[in-house]
Amino acid sequence: MPPPSQQPANQEQSEISPVKSEGTDQDGDVKARDVFQAMLMETVEAFLRSGVVFNKIGRNGKIYQRIVRWSKDMKSVEWVKALGESPRYVLMNSINNAKAAISTDQHGDEICNLSSDHRSLSLVLENNSQRHWAEVTAQVVKHRSSIAAYLESISKQL
Repeated sequence: MPPPSQQPANQEQSEISPVKSEGTDQDGDVKARDVFQAMLMETVEAFLRSGVVFNKIGRNGKIYQRIVRWSKDMKSVEWVKALGESPRYVLMNSINNAKAAISTDQHGDEICNLSSDHRSLSLVLENNSQRHWAEVTAQVVKHRSSIAAYLESISKQL
């Protein structure tokens, strides 16, 4: 091994770096929390916007397979028959008039019901991705908050 004076500078810096970060733990924690909150928000928003395939219960009681997602502006929920298609219907243009609930129907199926002044949407919850999507959507609607405000509140609990 070469004498210390001939070792590459970046190796010396990497050995010193942990000591510097230990000395700035309070400031480092704040920055780490902010980065974590931003990453969490981006991840959850992307999940909600990309949508999940659900069995939607139509007004006539029939089952229709639909992709259900939050709109790009995160102000409404929309559903489409296939990706790339324009949304057929839009739900919850104003989140202040919306309601959401997850319940069990008479057949024992978990159902997520979303409603607003002009429209309602009933979705059968059959897997964990669907449940996660529905639970986050229900919490946002229940607390009348934006996705960002809701995620900020739960990330503070972590």
